[in-house]
This record gives sequence, C-alpha cells and structure tokens, in this order.
Amino acid sequence: MSIQKYKNTFKKLSRSMLLKWVSIPCAIVSDAMNRSNAMAARISPLSPGMRIIGQARTVSSMVGDNAASHVAIGVAREGEILVIDACGHLD
Repeated sequence: MSIQKYKNTFKKLSRSMLLKWVSIPCAIVSDAMNRSNAMAARISPLSPGMRIIGQARTVSSMVGDNAASHVAIGVAREGEILVIDACGHLD
C-alpha cells in the first residue's frame, strides 16, 4: 500500500502547557470541542487508573494495513501519542 505523509506545521506544546490539561476530564475537553475528534467511549486504559497526556499524532489506515502505523512510529517525536484510526476495525 502507498503511504501519504503530510508535512505538518503545528508547534509542539510545551510541558507547562500540557500540564494545564492534566486535571481536566476527557469528557469535558470533548464537550468543549463540540464532541469532534473524540475517541469512542469503549476505548479505555489497559489498566484501571492509567492516564496519559501528550500531543497527538494521528494516523489513518485501512483495515489490515499496518504500514502507516510503522511509519508513524518512526517519525513520532518524544512526547507525542500515536492515535491510529483503523476505520472502526475492532481487532
């Protein structure tokens, strides 16, 4: 499969800026963004109590094609969180 890589120009958020979001529940952030760009509620932490905060790097891929995920792992910067959309595939 071919991979389309877009040059992005967003600025990396500073640690102090990210820490401002630590105490805000995800549901509140989602509601403030008109529930756009929110993950499905069934996506949950691997273990109870786990939390993560960081700047997202989003990846869209087709079901069964993990090439884009491998490329994203290679280009992700420290502190970024990979969010991979596999078109609703549950496996």
